Amino acid sequence: MPKLTQEEIEQLMGRALDLLAEEDDEEALSIAAQLMEAEVPEGFSLAASVNESLQQGDEAKAILINGIAKFPDHWEFYVPLAELESQSGNTEQALAYLDKAESLPDNMPDYVNLHRAVTYSRVGEFEKALGLLEQVEDMELVVPAINLQVKVLYDMGRFDLIIELANEKEELIAMAENESETFALGEIHTLIADAYLQEDEDEASATEHIYIALEFDRTQIDALDLLRRIKNMTSEKAKPFSLLVSGRFAEGILEEGEDPNFITSYVVMAESPEEALELVRDFETDDIDGESLRILEVSEEELDDEDDKLKGVVMASELGMLSIEE
Repeated sequence: MPKLTQEEIEQLMGRALDLLAEEDDEEALSIAAQLMEAEVPEGFSLAASVNESLQQGDEAKAILINGIAKFPDHWEFYVPLAELESQSGNTEQALAYLDKAESLPDNMPDYVNLHRAVTYSRVGEFEKALGLLEQVEDMELVVPAINLQVKVLYDMGRFDLIIELANEKEELIAMAENESETFALGEIHTLIADAYLQEDEDEASATEHIYIALEFDRTQIDALDLLRRIKNMTSEKAKPFSLLVSGRFAEGILEEGEDPNFITSYVVMAESPEEALELVRDFETDDIDGESLRILEVSEEELDDEDDKLKGVVMASELGMLSIEE
Protein backbone atom coordinates (compact mmCIF):
# COMPACT_ATOMS: atom_id res chain seq x y z
CA MET A 1 0.00 0.00 0.00
CA PRO A 2 1.38 3.47 -0.90
CA LYS A 3 2.68 5.59 1.98
CA LEU A 4 0.03 7.95 3.34
CA THR A 5 0.66 11.65 3.70
CA GLN A 6 0.24 13.31 7.11
CA GLU A 7 -2.87 15.05 5.79
CA GLU A 8 -4.37 11.72 4.69
CA ILE A 9 -3.57 10.19 8.09
CA GLU A 10 -5.25 13.07 9.91
CA GLN A 11 -8.31 12.82 7.66
CA LEU A 12 -8.64 9.08 8.28
CA MET A 13 -8.20 9.49 12.03
CA GLY A 14 -10.77 12.29 12.09
CA ARG A 15 -13.22 10.09 10.20
CA ALA A 16 -12.55 7.20 12.61
CA LEU A 17 -13.26 9.39 15.63
CA ASP A 18 -16.52 10.53 14.04
CA LEU A 19 -17.48 6.89 13.46
CA LEU A 20 -16.72 6.01 17.08
CA ALA A 21 -18.93 8.90 18.22
CA GLU A 22 -21.68 7.34 16.09
CA GLU A 23 -20.87 3.92 17.68
CA ASP A 24 -19.93 2.50 14.27
CA ASP A 25 -17.08 0.33 15.56
CA GLU A 26 -16.94 -1.85 12.44
CA GLU A 27 -16.17 1.04 10.10
CA ALA A 28 -13.70 2.51 12.60
CA LEU A 29 -11.87 -0.84 12.65
CA SER A 30 -11.84 -0.80 8.87
CA ILE A 31 -10.02 2.53 8.91
CA ALA A 32 -7.65 1.18 11.58
CA ALA A 33 -6.85 -1.78 9.32
CA GLN A 34 -6.13 0.61 6.45
CA LEU A 35 -3.75 2.61 8.64
CA MET A 36 -2.02 -0.52 9.97
CA GLU A 37 -1.52 -1.80 6.43
CA ALA A 38 0.16 1.51 5.63
CA GLU A 39 2.29 1.00 8.77
CA VAL A 40 0.95 4.06 10.56
CA PRO A 41 1.36 3.73 14.37
CA GLU A 42 -1.96 5.48 15.05
CA GLY A 43 -3.74 2.62 13.28
CA PHE A 44 -2.54 0.11 15.88
CA SER A 45 -3.57 2.40 18.75
CA LEU A 46 -6.99 2.93 17.16
CA ALA A 47 -7.59 -0.79 16.57
CA ALA A 48 -6.52 -1.65 20.12
CA SER A 49 -8.75 1.05 21.61
CA VAL A 50 -11.81 -0.14 19.68
CA ASN A 51 -11.21 -3.76 20.63
CA GLU A 52 -10.79 -2.82 24.28
CA SER A 53 -14.10 -0.93 24.20
CA LEU A 54 -15.68 -4.09 22.76
CA GLN A 55 -14.37 -6.09 25.76
CA GLN A 56 -11.84 -7.88 23.54
CA GLY A 57 -8.81 -7.31 25.72
CA ASP A 58 -6.72 -10.18 24.38
CA GLU A 59 -7.15 -8.92 20.82
CA ALA A 60 -6.22 -5.40 21.91
CA LYS A 61 -3.06 -6.73 23.60
CA ALA A 62 -2.07 -8.67 20.48
CA ILE A 63 -2.49 -5.57 18.31
CA LEU A 64 -0.35 -3.44 20.63
CA ILE A 65 2.38 -6.09 20.85
CA ASN A 66 2.37 -6.27 17.05
CA GLY A 67 2.65 -2.50 16.96
CA ILE A 68 5.64 -2.60 19.34
CA ALA A 69 7.33 -5.15 17.08
CA LYS A 70 7.14 -2.65 14.21
CA PHE A 71 7.64 0.55 16.23
CA PRO A 72 9.50 -0.35 19.44
CA ASP A 73 10.15 3.30 20.34
CA HIS A 74 6.51 4.40 20.04
CA TRP A 75 5.83 5.06 23.73
CA GLU A 76 2.05 5.43 23.24
CA PHE A 77 1.74 1.64 22.76
CA TYR A 78 3.10 0.81 26.21
CA VAL A 79 0.57 2.81 28.27
CA PRO A 80 -2.64 1.11 27.03
CA LEU A 81 -0.80 -2.22 27.19
CA ALA A 82 0.02 -1.46 30.83
CA GLU A 83 -3.62 -0.60 31.46
CA LEU A 84 -4.77 -3.93 30.02
CA GLU A 85 -2.25 -5.82 32.15
CA SER A 86 -3.31 -3.86 35.23
CA GLN A 87 -6.96 -4.70 34.60
CA SER A 88 -5.96 -8.37 34.41
CA GLY A 89 -4.18 -8.16 37.76
CA ASN A 90 -0.67 -8.32 36.27
CA THR A 91 0.64 -5.38 38.28
CA GLU A 92 4.38 -6.02 37.84
CA GLN A 93 4.04 -6.33 34.07
CA ALA A 94 1.90 -3.19 33.95
CA LEU A 95 4.50 -1.18 35.87
CA ALA A 96 7.27 -2.55 33.64
CA TYR A 97 5.44 -1.32 30.54
CA LEU A 98 4.99 2.10 32.14
CA ASP A 99 8.71 2.23 32.99
CA LYS A 100 9.44 1.43 29.35
CA ALA A 101 7.09 4.19 28.16
CA GLU A 102 8.82 6.71 30.42
CA SER A 103 12.25 5.71 29.07
CA LEU A 104 11.30 6.50 25.47
CA PRO A 105 11.64 9.87 23.70
CA ASP A 106 8.80 12.43 23.71
CA ASN A 107 6.79 10.63 26.38
CA MET A 108 4.36 12.52 28.63
CA PRO A 109 5.52 11.92 32.24
CA ASP A 110 2.27 13.14 33.80
CA TYR A 111 0.25 10.78 31.59
CA VAL A 112 2.50 7.86 32.52
CA ASN A 113 2.30 8.73 36.23
CA LEU A 114 -1.49 8.97 36.06
CA HIS A 115 -1.59 5.39 34.80
CA ARG A 116 0.93 4.33 37.44
CA ALA A 117 -1.42 5.77 40.04
CA VAL A 118 -4.34 3.85 38.53
CA THR A 119 -2.29 0.65 38.68
CA TYR A 120 -1.29 1.20 42.32
CA SER A 121 -4.84 2.12 43.34
CA ARG A 122 -6.16 -1.16 41.95
CA VAL A 123 -3.97 -3.15 44.36
CA GLY A 124 -4.57 -0.96 47.40
CA GLU A 125 -1.24 0.89 47.26
CA PHE A 126 -3.11 4.10 48.00
CA GLU A 127 -0.24 6.20 49.37
CA LYS A 128 1.87 5.51 46.28
CA ALA A 129 -1.07 6.41 44.06
CA LEU A 130 -1.70 9.69 45.90
CA GLY A 131 1.98 10.63 45.76
CA LEU A 132 1.99 10.26 41.99
CA LEU A 133 -1.28 12.12 41.53
CA GLU A 134 -0.02 15.12 43.49
CA GLN A 135 2.76 15.48 40.90
CA VAL A 136 0.42 15.84 37.91
CA GLU A 137 0.68 19.37 36.49
CA ASP A 138 -0.50 18.96 32.89
CA MET A 139 -3.75 20.95 32.77
CA GLU A 140 -5.33 18.40 30.42
CA LEU A 141 -4.79 15.71 33.07
CA VAL A 142 -5.59 17.67 36.23
CA VAL A 143 -9.30 16.75 36.33
CA PRO A 144 -8.68 13.00 35.77
CA ALA A 145 -6.00 13.18 38.46
CA ILE A 146 -8.35 14.88 40.94
CA ASN A 147 -11.05 12.34 40.09
CA LEU A 148 -8.72 9.48 40.96
CA GLN A 149 -7.48 11.28 44.09
CA VAL A 150 -11.04 11.61 45.36
CA LYS A 151 -11.81 7.96 44.59
CA VAL A 152 -8.66 6.78 46.38
CA LEU A 153 -9.39 8.95 49.42
CA TYR A 154 -12.97 7.64 49.45
CA ASP A 155 -11.71 4.04 49.43
CA MET A 156 -9.41 4.97 52.33
CA GLY A 157 -12.34 6.45 54.26
CA ARG A 158 -10.58 9.83 54.40
CA PHE A 159 -13.68 11.94 53.90
CA ASP A 160 -12.00 14.83 55.72
CA LEU A 161 -9.25 14.93 53.08
CA ILE A 162 -11.81 14.85 50.27
CA ILE A 163 -13.44 17.97 51.71
CA GLU A 164 -10.02 19.59 52.11
CA LEU A 165 -9.13 18.72 48.51
CA ALA A 166 -12.46 20.08 47.24
CA ASN A 167 -11.75 23.44 48.85
CA GLU A 168 -8.15 23.47 47.64
CA LYS A 169 -9.06 22.59 44.03
CA GLU A 170 -12.32 24.57 43.91
CA GLU A 171 -11.45 26.50 40.74
CA LEU A 172 -10.12 23.43 38.93
CA ILE A 173 -13.33 21.46 39.47
CA ALA A 174 -15.68 24.29 38.53
CA MET A 175 -15.62 23.97 34.74
CA ALA A 176 -15.26 21.21 32.15
CA GLU A 177 -13.10 21.66 29.07
CA ASN A 178 -14.47 18.60 27.22
CA GLU A 179 -17.03 15.82 27.46
CA SER A 180 -14.67 13.49 29.32
CA GLU A 181 -14.12 16.11 32.01
CA THR A 182 -17.89 16.67 32.23
CA PHE A 183 -18.47 13.09 33.35
CA ALA A 184 -15.41 13.12 35.62
CA LEU A 185 -16.60 16.28 37.36
CA GLY A 186 -20.00 14.68 37.87
CA GLU A 187 -18.26 11.83 39.70
CA ILE A 188 -16.01 14.19 41.67
CA HIS A 189 -18.82 16.35 43.03
CA THR A 190 -20.93 13.28 43.84
CA LEU A 191 -18.13 11.86 45.99
CA ILE A 192 -17.54 15.26 47.61
CA ALA A 193 -21.25 15.37 48.48
CA ASP A 194 -21.05 11.90 50.00
CA ALA A 195 -17.94 12.91 51.94
CA TYR A 196 -19.81 15.82 53.54
CA LEU A 197 -22.55 13.41 54.62
CA GLN A 198 -20.11 10.81 55.92
CA GLU A 199 -17.79 13.25 57.73
CA ASP A 200 -20.08 15.95 59.12
CA GLU A 201 -23.65 14.97 58.20
CA ASP A 202 -23.59 18.34 56.41
CA GLU A 203 -26.68 18.02 54.20
CA ALA A 204 -26.53 21.63 52.96
CA SER A 205 -23.00 21.28 51.54
CA ALA A 206 -23.81 17.81 50.24
CA THR A 207 -26.91 19.09 48.42
CA GLU A 208 -24.90 21.92 46.87
CA HIS A 209 -22.39 19.47 45.41
CA ILE A 210 -25.11 17.07 44.29
CA TYR A 211 -26.69 19.76 42.14
CA ILE A 212 -23.28 20.74 40.77
CA ALA A 213 -22.69 17.07 39.90
CA LEU A 214 -26.05 16.89 38.11
CA GLU A 215 -25.29 20.07 36.18
CA PHE A 216 -22.24 18.30 34.80
CA ASP A 217 -23.95 14.93 34.35
CA ARG A 218 -27.68 14.67 34.91
CA THR A 219 -27.46 10.88 34.47
CA GLN A 220 -25.22 10.50 37.58
CA ILE A 221 -27.16 7.77 39.42
CA ASP A 222 -25.17 8.01 42.66
CA ALA A 223 -25.90 11.75 42.88
CA LEU A 224 -29.61 11.08 42.37
CA ASP A 225 -29.50 8.42 45.07
CA LEU A 226 -27.84 10.81 47.53
CA LEU A 227 -30.48 13.44 46.78
CA ARG A 228 -33.29 11.00 47.55
CA ARG A 229 -31.56 9.98 50.79
CA ILE A 230 -31.25 13.59 51.92
CA LYS A 231 -34.87 14.43 51.11
CA ASN A 232 -35.89 11.18 52.83
CA MET A 233 -39.47 11.06 51.53
CA THR A 234 -40.51 7.47 52.13
CA SER A 235 -43.74 5.67 51.34
CA GLU A 236 -44.62 1.99 51.41
CA LYS A 237 -46.86 2.72 48.41
CA ALA A 238 -43.99 4.10 46.33
CA LYS A 239 -43.05 2.15 43.22
CA PRO A 240 -40.78 2.87 40.24
CA PHE A 241 -42.36 4.47 37.19
CA SER A 242 -40.61 4.84 33.85
CA LEU A 243 -41.62 8.12 32.21
CA LEU A 244 -41.06 9.42 28.69
CA VAL A 245 -41.53 13.17 29.03
CA SER A 246 -41.64 16.12 26.68
CA GLY A 247 -41.01 19.72 27.66
CA ARG A 248 -39.56 23.07 26.77
CA PHE A 249 -36.59 25.08 27.92
CA ALA A 250 -37.40 28.27 29.80
CA GLU A 251 -37.30 31.51 27.85
CA GLY A 252 -33.86 33.02 27.41
CA ILE A 253 -31.94 29.77 27.91
CA LEU A 254 -31.31 28.95 24.24
CA GLU A 255 -29.95 31.05 21.41
CA GLU A 256 -32.53 32.76 19.23
CA GLY A 257 -33.87 30.37 16.61
CA GLU A 258 -33.02 27.20 18.53
CA ASP A 259 -35.89 24.75 19.06
CA PRO A 260 -36.81 24.90 22.77
CA ASN A 261 -38.57 21.52 22.75
CA PHE A 262 -36.96 18.42 24.17
CA ILE A 263 -37.80 14.84 25.08
CA THR A 264 -36.26 12.84 27.87
CA SER A 265 -36.91 9.92 30.21
CA TYR A 266 -36.83 9.23 33.93
CA VAL A 267 -37.31 6.44 36.41
CA VAL A 268 -39.09 7.88 39.45
CA MET A 269 -40.12 6.37 42.77
CA ALA A 270 -43.64 7.65 43.46
CA GLU A 271 -47.12 6.53 44.43
CA SER A 272 -48.60 7.42 41.04
CA PRO A 273 -47.54 8.69 37.59
CA GLU A 274 -48.99 12.09 38.50
CA GLU A 275 -46.84 12.31 41.61
CA ALA A 276 -43.86 11.11 39.58
CA LEU A 277 -44.27 14.04 37.20
CA GLU A 278 -44.46 16.46 40.12
CA LEU A 279 -41.23 15.00 41.51
CA VAL A 280 -39.63 15.50 38.10
CA ARG A 281 -40.75 19.13 38.10
CA ASP A 282 -39.21 19.55 41.54
CA PHE A 283 -35.99 17.90 40.34
CA GLU A 284 -35.49 19.98 37.21
CA THR A 285 -33.67 23.33 37.31
CA ASP A 286 -34.88 26.78 36.36
CA ASP A 287 -33.55 26.15 32.84
CA ILE A 288 -36.67 24.03 32.26
CA ASP A 289 -40.23 25.31 32.00
CA GLY A 290 -41.69 22.97 34.60
CA GLU A 291 -45.28 23.55 33.55
CA SER A 292 -44.45 22.44 30.00
CA LEU A 293 -43.50 18.93 31.14
CA ARG A 294 -45.98 16.26 30.14
CA ILE A 295 -45.93 12.48 30.11
CA LEU A 296 -45.85 10.82 26.69
CA GLU A 297 -45.49 7.25 27.94
CA VAL A 298 -45.52 5.63 31.35
CA SER A 299 -44.88 2.12 32.63
CA GLU A 300 -43.98 0.43 35.90
CA GLU A 301 -40.35 -0.61 36.34
CA GLU A 302 -38.51 -3.08 38.56
CA LEU A 303 -35.52 -2.04 40.67
CA ASP A 304 -32.79 -4.32 41.99
CA ASP A 305 -33.52 -3.15 45.53
CA GLU A 306 -37.13 -4.11 46.23
CA ASP A 307 -36.91 -2.48 49.67
CA ASP A 308 -36.19 0.95 48.18
CA LYS A 309 -39.16 3.14 49.13
CA LEU A 310 -37.48 6.55 48.87
CA LYS A 311 -39.43 8.87 46.61
CA GLY A 312 -37.68 10.88 43.91
CA VAL A 313 -35.85 10.62 40.61
CA VAL A 314 -33.85 7.39 40.39
CA MET A 315 -32.58 7.80 36.82
CA ALA A 316 -32.61 10.66 34.33
CA SER A 317 -31.50 10.60 30.70
CA GLU A 318 -29.97 13.41 28.68
CA LEU A 319 -32.29 15.99 27.16
CA GLY A 320 -32.96 15.04 23.53
CA MET A 321 -33.37 18.07 21.30
CA LEU A 322 -36.33 16.84 19.34
CA SER A 323 -39.22 18.80 17.94
CA ILE A 324 -42.55 18.09 19.63
CA GLU A 325 -45.73 18.51 17.63
CA GLU A 326 -48.35 20.44 19.48
